[in-house]
Amino acid sequence: MMEFIPPATRFVALPDGFKLKRGGTLSGARMAYETVGRLNAARSNAVLILTGLSPDAHVCAHEQHPAPGWWEGMVGHGKPVDTDRWFVVCVNSLGSCKGSTGPASVDPATGRCYGPDFPALSIEDLADAAAHVVRALGIEQLAVVVGASMGGMTALSLVARHPGLARHMINLSGAVHAQPFAIALRALQREMIQSDPQWQEGRYDAASVPISGMVAARKLGLLSYRAPDDWSRRFGRERLDAALASAAGMPAMDFAVEGYLACHAQRFVRAFDPNAYLALSRAIDRFDLGDEAAGDADAALRRLQLDRALVMGVDSDFLFPLSQQRQVAQGLQEGGVGVTYRAVSSLAGHDAFLADVAQFGPPIAAFLSDVASGARSAEAASDVGQASLTASSSVSSPSASLAASTASSVASSTACSTAIATAPSTASSTASSTAIATAPSMASSTAIAPVPSMAASTAPSTASSTAPSMAAITVTPL
Repeated sequence: MMEFIPPATRFVALPDGFKLKRGGTLSGARMAYETVGRLNAARSNAVLILTGLSPDAHVCAHEQHPAPGWWEGMVGHGKPVDTDRWFVVCVNSLGSCKGSTGPASVDPATGRCYGPDFPALSIEDLADAAAHVVRALGIEQLAVVVGASMGGMTALSLVARHPGLARHMINLSGAVHAQPFAIALRALQREMIQSDPQWQEGRYDAASVPISGMVAARKLGLLSYRAPDDWSRRFGRERLDAALASAAGMPAMDFAVEGYLACHAQRFVRAFDPNAYLALSRAIDRFDLGDEAAGDADAALRRLQLDRALVMGVDSDFLFPLSQQRQVAQGLQEGGVGVTYRAVSSLAGHDAFLADVAQFGPPIAAFLSDVASGARSAEAASDVGQASLTASSSVSSPSASLAASTASSVASSTACSTAIATAPSTASSTASSTAIATAPSMASSTAIAPVPSMAASTAPSTASSTAPSMAAITVTPL
């Protein structure tokens, strides 16, 4: 069993006998998290980030851990999620192997790693554990909860199960449940892992990890994260140099795309536990927000208590297709939530929230700026004895340097930028990168077609250097 914990990780103990949705309990469990920024005196500027399946809690560089985080292009000083303004809390999901209790952790009842005996996990458990972290930090209400991919599901569950804990939500490439294609793909990934002779019914050790199965599963995952046209654009029919490929341990590979997949997959399997991968993969497939409303996901959406939400998806994402984000936006709006919905046109597919910061960054920055403006207006109103804030809060635009600052950091914001030379700028960072340099820079890949406007007369291009105001990008009706 393998755990991989970043050096600045902090921990919150979960209550003994922490109940899981599917009947299990955990004792002696903990949640891993990192914080960046400063919590204000009113404790009103907290932003919770809920991750996808594989990230740890190290979302961005900070003094205690200056290495780039997994969302470096989006979070940090002067970034769309500006840590000069916001107190950012990023949690590692329950069930992971990056610090929070999961299959790779020691079961206090046996003194051995849980492995395949870890209790059945659900997205609801991830949400409940994250909510416990927030309260343990003395935060009564989050300004914003942010979730992407699996984290988008977790955010919906958190808002449903903990009413009032978050005032606003940013939901990126999320969904109320998985669709059949995505379920089938993840089932195939699990089958690949469990078919590896080293799987040993999940009771492998560090010397006999099911690497072949994990590599195959990760390659399939990588293929599903990007649009087919993006693979063509980045690699074409570029060939590997036979001598360099052989020296890199890939003698049977002919094409650059093969080398890219092999290098990325090998990097991943050395940083993630197979049992944890299966536990979280199953949790994604089993999740249905409709469980909160007698099986009716749309009714569950209408019940969510939020002031406003930003919902974004990508036209080339076939794991969490755009129709699912539209469903989320529609349901929230029908329930009375002020919704901003953005349909992004990008070749980056499900990876776009990581790789296409140029298009995701400005709407996120504008939404957060609007939230902050509303909070400042509320404080001012309180000072003069006003009881409430009108809906017409002013909106300040982020700095004109925003687009440049986010685009320049895109290459470091995604795990797909550092293996077999996805960019000339990263080619010198690893030996394998210099050996097989094939694809153009990630920064250039973000200058894709602009976001298609659902209100063409008002939505400006997000390629501009200044983020649009919320008034310009809010779409009503859906």
